[in-house]
Amino acid sequence: MLVVYIPNNNLPEREYVINTIFGEFLGLDFQIRKANIASTKLSFNNKIIEIVDSLWKGKEDMDYLRLDNIPSVKYVTNKFAVEKDIPVLYGDGNIDESEDSIYCGIDIFASIFFMLTRWEESVVSKLDEHERFIGKESVAYKAGFLNRPIVNEYIELLWNMMVALGYEDNRCDRTFKLVLTHDIDFPFMRYRFLRISKYIANCLMRFHLNDALSYFPFYLQDPYDTYDFFMDVSEMADTESHFYFMSDGPDKRLINYSTGEKKRFRSIVDNITKRGHEVGFHPGYASFFNNITWRKEKEELESVINTKVLEGRQHYLRFKMPETFVLWEENRMEYDSTLSYFDVEGFRCGTGDSFPVFNFIERKTYKLKERPLIVMDATLVSYRDYTIEKIRNVLENYLVLGKKYRMQITFLFHNSSFMGKKGCALKKIYRKVLLGSE
Repeated sequence: MLVVYIPNNNLPEREYVINTIFGEFLGLDFQIRKANIASTKLSFNNKIIEIVDSLWKGKEDMDYLRLDNIPSVKYVTNKFAVEKDIPVLYGDGNIDESEDSIYCGIDIFASIFFMLTRWEESVVSKLDEHERFIGKESVAYKAGFLNRPIVNEYIELLWNMMVALGYEDNRCDRTFKLVLTHDIDFPFMRYRFLRISKYIANCLMRFHLNDALSYFPFYLQDPYDTYDFFMDVSEMADTESHFYFMSDGPDKRLINYSTGEKKRFRSIVDNITKRGHEVGFHPGYASFFNNITWRKEKEELESVINTKVLEGRQHYLRFKMPETFVLWEENRMEYDSTLSYFDVEGFRCGTGDSFPVFNFIERKTYKLKERPLIVMDATLVSYRDYTIEKIRNVLENYLVLGKKYRMQITFLFHNSSFMGKKGCALKKIYRKVLLGSE
């Protein structure tokens, strides 16, 4: 039996991260025991792995939630790491090994806790004009590891140390999974003739003839009606699409749609569910800190589609940490998939895998799980202004990482993303990257 001995302070935090590592990620049988010790110790078969206690050492409960506890990162190399180096958030990074024990100078538990809970975002006050935490202000971006799943790297480091000391139980068999999600801000293009005409006029005013020509087919076909395309690609890629619908969006409230528009909306949802794909909730711009607004929007969506929704993502990726999580938990949602930065792609939570949410203010583990978003189309196209070829490289890179770490990777492509010359090229890249064909 694996026994994890922990110091007797900050117990909810320690128990959460240990349960997540050994239960959720590794799937092992283990026990947690409190002890009057100065560091965390793993014990099995008369072998010991000692993990330095850095963040929580000598602190009263919750005293760690301060700006001066944001880590300064350095990189070290050691034989147990799976990459050429590994970032050290807490600890000195030293590794000492003997026949029956290993001392690890990387505070693995506090580092994983830091990434999964995102408590960093509650003590850093700089936000953008939409009250969003800015990815480029994160430790992960500044220290250069936002594009690395360091939670998974730390777990592999820990596992390799256990194996080196003769640990023989099998870990759970995790596999790569591609999760394709689609935020539906506009279920269909209303007043299509007028809107397409405006797009064409704007292109012509800038002398962008090819761009203007790319819009003409949309007079005959709704450019937002990409549902079958997404589902076709997902089915060929042996996965499913997750469509997240708004009930209070930029087009106006769904509840106020005309009878014909509601019928069209329901036919879209019926087609998605008939084909075995997922329908979820996309709470509106003002909902991320307001339970009344959030719940009202959810109820209105469910009343129109006549189905319960259990997963989704906040509009504009607006998220207040940890208050927005409270809304999702109180409304009995199963999965949130908001946590990606709007301005830079990567592993906001240090992993692509789903994990239980921990509210670091309530000091409570939720039933709600976070399914981190890794790449959003708007990030690549608008905020990063990548070329089509660069977008392809980014998508392929994260698929490689997902397969390497047998990890889940979640992409977001909006149903309205394939308009104009670049949008048409993006559609081809989407299909090519996921299926390996044009």
